[in-house]
Amino acid sequence: MGRVTRAGVVGVAALTALVTGCSSASADEAFALQLQPVGDQGAWLDNAYAAGTDDEYSTESTVCGISDGLIIESAEAQVTVTSLSTGEAVFEVAEVSCGAWSAGGGLVPLLLDGSWQLLDLEGEMSVTPLEFAEEPDSLAIVAVADDVAVAADAADGTLVGFSGGSETWRIDGDSGLAAVPLAGGLLGVTRASGSLSVIDAASGEVLHEQSVGGASSVTWSSDGFVLQEAGEAILVELDGTERSRADAAAQSIVPGTYAGVTVSLDDHAAASNVVAVSADGAPVLALDGSAVVSADGAIDGLAAEQMLAVSADGSTVLFIRNNQLVLQEIGADELMPIRAIAGSVRIADGLIVIEGTLSTVVMGPAG
Repeated sequence: MGRVTRAGVVGVAALTALVTGCSSASADEAFALQLQPVGDQGAWLDNAYAAGTDDEYSTESTVCGISDGLIIESAEAQVTVTSLSTGEAVFEVAEVSCGAWSAGGGLVPLLLDGSWQLLDLEGEMSVTPLEFAEEPDSLAIVAVADDVAVAADAADGTLVGFSGGSETWRIDGDSGLAAVPLAGGLLGVTRASGSLSVIDAASGEVLHEQSVGGASSVTWSSDGFVLQEAGEAILVELDGTERSRADAAAQSIVPGTYAGVTVSLDDHAAASNVVAVSADGAPVLALDGSAVVSADGAIDGLAAEQMLAVSADGSTVLFIRNNQLVLQEIGADELMPIRAIAGSVRIADGLIVIEGTLSTVVMGPAG
């Protein structure tokens, strides 16, 4: 079974970044850990942001995704693929629009007269008609496993697997869908109605399903999930077997399941005070009491809830302070304020993307 690559998180369900909690572990012990993050490398900032930001790419068009240095935009019944480095259009498709933010594995669904097609950005760019048993209202790729792509219709909560342009499996559901790729080609799905399921992304087989209506949050790990209930963190394996419980408050690690990145249940238990992790699994920031610290000492004035992203090599963090986006190279005293916030922030293909009401801005690294 192939590894699932992250394509995005669809909808909003009872989903948090990563549940950790109060721990007797010291910060020194946290930095001695080696975690095993699973997820798309594009969830981490490009290492070149250590030098700050440089050119910006701004567009008033609908942005449908960013993949391998390309931005996919939809405007006036045309989808355009543009190089972020040169600003030149490299591919255009007329009389179509693209669906929700979706560029997993270089795949972007396009809508033409009520029928869906698939734009494949890898190799020679091509558009292939998609055949569904029932045409979805909206469509976004959430995972790719082996030769099967998994798409979600966030409007009604349906998940569809397709290969070679044809539907291979379908799971109907309700709205409020969130899907997170896990290890081993699996997909963790939560729904706003209060249930979760574990699905084999290649075959569509539902391996486990349960109600989690009593949980205040659900956090997926690469090999299980964590339920937050009445002040307790309950670690559960993918078949529903409870592994352990701990008194815990909600604490997030960057990047987390919101970015399609998970760690193991063992990591959850051991890394209870880790705030940020590099792409190779080295803890970058940890809590020492209420202070956020690096291996070199405290990060002055930084609170864990302000954290937005960390670079792949763990050298640079992105956070928000006083409604301002700020970059800081860990160990350096100087802050790099880069932009006042007027919208939501996501990391796509390692790049900082700010989505506002009127425009979307991609901030390139200076390094």
